[in-house]
Amino acid sequence: APELLGHFDPEGLAALGGRALAFLAQPGDLKVRVYSPARKPHGWAVPYTVVELALPDRPFIVDSVRMAIRRRGLEVHHALHPVVSTVRDGAGNVTGLEDAASSSGERLAYELFFVSPVASEAEREPTPVEAKRLTK
Repeated sequence: APELLGHFDPEGLAALGGRALAFLAQPGDLKVRVYSPARKPHGWAVPYTVVELALPDRPFIVDSVRMAIRRRGLEVHHALHPVVSTVRDGAGNVTGLEDAASSSGERLAYELFFVSPVASEAEREPTPVEAKRLTK
């Protein structure tokens, strides 16, 4: 959405992309990170709290995450949902990304939800029940 892109300068977009790649490369089937980005330490800032997820792609994942966010009483202002295929080495480390439409690699959904600001760090943490719902 144009109004979301208006919050980013080239350096901020580069920082977001770098953090996204590092996040995707972390081990595990479900990765969740919730934070309110600030120029320092994140390299970019928006007036939202960000819910960032990486998990194996499956039907209805965007809807499932939106429902989990709404159960917390938060509004989703913007959402990004690219699906990529990961390339891994023999040890399971991510060594590259490919277009999911033309690759036979593991399809991974990378989700970014820009939600109403959440001030408390404790309130940003997903509960074990929320995490379990996303892996079903």
